[in-house]
Amino acid sequence: MFVAALFFLHGLRASAERYAAFATAEASSVYSPAAFGASMATSASSGCLCCFMRSHGKHACVCDCRYWCSAGGHSAGQVVSWTGALASRRALRGINIHWSYAPAEVKVLVSADGGNFEEAAGWRTNVRTEPSFEQAVMFAEVVSAKAVTILMRGPKAWGFFGIASATAISGPYPFMLVSGQAAVQEQCVVAKSHGVALQPCLDAIVAGDGSEVLTFSEGGQLQLVSGQCLAVVGGLLSVEDCQGQSVWSLTADGQVKHGNTCLSAASNTELAAVDCALAVAEGADKFFEVAVASHDSTATLAVRSVGALMQAAVKRQRQLLDAIHTSLPKLDKCSLGGLGVVRNITLPSSFLLSQHHLSLAGGEDEVMQAVRKISGHFGIGHGELAKLLLASSEALAAVSAKLS
Repeated sequence: MFVAALFFLHGLRASAERYAAFATAEASSVYSPAAFGASMATSASSGCLCCFMRSHGKHACVCDCRYWCSAGGHSAGQVVSWTGALASRRALRGINIHWSYAPAEVKVLVSADGGNFEEAAGWRTNVRTEPSFEQAVMFAEVVSAKAVTILMRGPKAWGFFGIASATAISGPYPFMLVSGQAAVQEQCVVAKSHGVALQPCLDAIVAGDGSEVLTFSEGGQLQLVSGQCLAVVGGLLSVEDCQGQSVWSLTADGQVKHGNTCLSAASNTELAAVDCALAVAEGADKFFEVAVASHDSTATLAVRSVGALMQAAVKRQRQLLDAIHTSLPKLDKCSLGGLGVVRNITLPSSFLLSQHHLSLAGGEDEVMQAVRKISGHFGIGHGELAKLLLASSEALAAVSAKLS
């Protein structure tokens, strides 16, 4: 489904320190792309030391080795890099590295655009003597980053660099909260005038008001784009000023909890705060985070402006089309001697669209659903525009036939 195709961040803690998984990764050196590719470090490792075993001529290990491993044989000054890219730009505090084969020294770079990198943490020496351990490299200040590069140099006795998993340490970030309840369309928690409710995620996104965008504050409060926070007052869900309001957490199994109270999808449109045991029994306790960009009201205004221009253009095109239809019968009585210049009308490719391709009937994919809803909400329905273009194409073809 549409929202499921986005990058899910499931099981992150609601606290001042949170973790963001890398979506993709690449490395400057790889032992075996198939078995030890860079992307292996974006998920948990089994911890077996396959590279080390192979370097000593032993049999390949039989356990499931899921970590990145460099090619080995590195010189003392050779720098090897591993770069992880996030699904969206985040405010990062540092990076947590679970080493399979730690280097003698490590340095971290960050990039706000995924292409231009700058230093976030300078070279530091690893004093621990074991090959595998966990290390948190914190930055001097919070940085906005889309990608993080770990630089390594100085191979130790094992001769390789290896990372079992790397996760970015993030501050609060915007996300959509998607219900785990089965539904025809995935349902998001959205802000309403009376509080919060569930609404199809795509409808909420298309509305452009940011009602589906949430963040966890530094204190663990669930904040709406309005600046207010989700609260439990007298056992009921409410939206209140954030001062002293309820602290929420998102557990590893997808519960949104406030003490022993859980957010519950009471129906496909309603939310409630109930005892967690009851929410589990009803199968209504699961929610998932989907990281999104911060709400930008100026972007919505820009789309609305384009929509207004589109409506004006469509109105003008209809007027021209009506004029052509009115003039068509008169062309039979016209002398075409001086019209040689218009005898060969070439229709632009944009008009040569078949009704089959323009149809938005059953079977449309999620992208086309989004296009249809956005165009309908901000300007003119996609189907209506398609029909107008087709009618214009047919009218121009009729004029061309009259003049041939």
